[in-house]
This record gives sequence, structure tokens and C-alpha cells, in this order.
Amino acid sequence: MKLHRNIITPCLAVLFGVTALSGVMMYFQICNRSIKTVHEQLGIAFVLFSVLHVLINWKALKSHFKKKTFIISGIVVLILSLGLMMVGKTGTDPKRDRDRGNYKTFQRIRP
Repeated sequence: MKLHRNIITPCLAVLFGVTALSGVMMYFQICNRSIKTVHEQLGIAFVLFSVLHVLINWKALKSHFKKKTFIISGIVVLILSLGLMMVGKTGTDPKRDRDRGNYKTFQRIRP
């Protein structure tokens, strides 16, 4: 089976859009279980299509890996990711606290 760029790339773009939108909806708690399910399932598809996209475009991507901009961007993303993981590990989780009844500022009224 030959992977076609004209199929994989548009599918990846649509999956990105849906996953990003559902992720934002989940972050701002504008969702229900179906949005969470859509986000999780299409997130898996997004990862698979991303791998296919990388395989199709590997030659072009290899040239980017050697550029100074790519290396700097990778280091910045790594530092930010590690910093956010440390903050998340030491901080409190407002969603968990809210579910326990301790977080009342943005508590939603449920029908």
C-alpha cells in the first residue's frame, strides 16, 4: 500500500482541528462525555496520521533537523514541558479539588 500525501495531509489537518477544538472545549468545561470520547478517539487517529505524515515526508524533515532554528525550538519546548510538568506535580489540581467540593469559584450549575 502506497501512502499518498494528498490523502494523509488533509486528514491530519482535519484531525488536528477537531482534536484542538475538543481539547479547548474540555479545558473550559464546555463539554459532555461525548466530546471527551471524540477527543480521545480522534486523538489516537491524530497520532497515527502524524506518524504516517512523518514517514511520507521523512526526506524533507531530515533537512530541518539540522537547522539551528529547529534545535533551539526543540530545546525551548523541552524546557517549557519540563517546567509545566514540575508545576503540575507540585501544584494543586483545581478540577480534582472542585470535584471534592473544595473549589467553588467556577463551579458549574448542573441541571
